[in-house]
Amino acid sequence: MEYRFKVDVPGYIYPTGRAGKIFAENIKKGVVVASRCDECRVYFLPPTAYCPHCFNELRDYSPVEAFILVAKTVLDRGGEKVAYGYVKGIVGGEETQGGFIHRVDPEAEPGEVLKPVLKPEEERRGIITDIEFFAKAD
Repeated sequence: MEYRFKVDVPGYIYPTGRAGKIFAENIKKGVVVASRCDECRVYFLPPTAYCPHCFNELRDYSPVEAFILVAKTVLDRGGEKVAYGYVKGIVGGEETQGGFIHRVDPEAEPGEVLKPVLKPEEERRGIITDIEFFAKAD
């Protein structure tokens, strides 16, 4: 006996909130920002509206100038040369908590400083994929 049915699942909307809006507005301009807690002296990337340690509301947002490759994994394509799209890494700011899982330069090693390579300004939408990948800094 075989049963077939269709389940209609309503779309899920994730509201980004104030910190997400500030992040989106800045990345559209080509700047990656982190939020900062003055009391704990900690930066958060991606930015948050409240400090998870002391629960203070965060209103200070600062550009992240350098990113560090924390870890990486290579997605093997059967011996093909690895391209940017197949190497994933955890990238965080030098003095931040948190980070992004994103495409990274295949030559980069953990601990190296990276910089974001952004889409052309006219193609940016204010989302994380406005960063095409993270390249080794010169």
